[in-house]
Amino acid sequence: MLTVLTSAVGLLGFAIVLSIIILGARRLLVPSTPVPITINQEQQLTGHFGESLLRALTDNDIHVPSACAGAGTCGLCRVHIDGKAPQANPIEKALLPTTRLDVGDRLACQIHLRESLAINLPQSMLSTRSWSGTVLSNRALSPLIRELRISLDTDSLSFEPGNYIQITAPSGTARLTDVDPDEMHRKSWESLGISHLGVHSDKPLTRAYSLANRPEDANAVTLMVRLALPPPDSADTIPPGFVSTWLFSRQVGDTVDLSGPHAGFHIVDETCEMVFVGGGVGMAPLRSMIHRQLSRPQHEPLTFFYGARSDDDLL
Repeated sequence: MLTVLTSAVGLLGFAIVLSIIILGARRLLVPSTPVPITINQEQQLTGHFGESLLRALTDNDIHVPSACAGAGTCGLCRVHIDGKAPQANPIEKALLPTTRLDVGDRLACQIHLRESLAINLPQSMLSTRSWSGTVLSNRALSPLIRELRISLDTDSLSFEPGNYIQITAPSGTARLTDVDPDEMHRKSWESLGISHLGVHSDKPLTRAYSLANRPEDANAVTLMVRLALPPPDSADTIPPGFVSTWLFSRQVGDTVDLSGPHAGFHIVDETCEMVFVGGGVGMAPLRSMIHRQLSRPQHEPLTFFYGARSDDDLL
């Protein structure tokens, strides 16, 4: 018994000493020294050695688009490197066209700060900001789509139809048991057999959602959120989407962190007849564009085609 106890104590001591050595080596090899970042040849920021450019920009309240929270899967956090750009890695080669890589475009989440860096960002990206909003309403439009309205702690939201914002859900567990499908969709919701599902994340996650705002919606954000469900035969092994589950379960008065607005697609020519085609939450930016046209004293004819798989899916 004494031998076993002595061995356990010795093993624990060895693990502690090894951890101290590793932490000390990391401190020496990866120093937490400041790294200067220059934006558009005029704005100066400071990051830290070894951290991603995306994190450094976010910490300085510059919200570069990123729908994957820096996981390197969405390809939205594109920046232009002034001067010699670092070698593109396989993720960047897969997500960015060769023509853009050749001129110095890279993904901010894939660049880790080692030395001073000069980058170029569009002015629209520099004008984005972050807010803490309050849920005004969260109503079911169909069994799997909800309209979420969030008031902002700002006097006015400046946006263009087609813009999108990013929402960050905090780490934790989100459960569909907390979702009220309302009476109109309760039967369809229960028939899906998903009420027991939940999902956990050890870190905050960010996702992008198109603005469905009308011109008069200047003090609130209107979003259409579709619940991201696993394939029917994989519900017990693959969890639902974390951010959409979290948003589905938000209640009036809850706080939501968001940033933007970010530039998306937009109407190029307002002087011609327009045809809009969308399905599901794809109608969100189209709703914003159509309302903008309807608010004008005169506008060309508008036609909107909406696709749905069943009567339940008609918003």
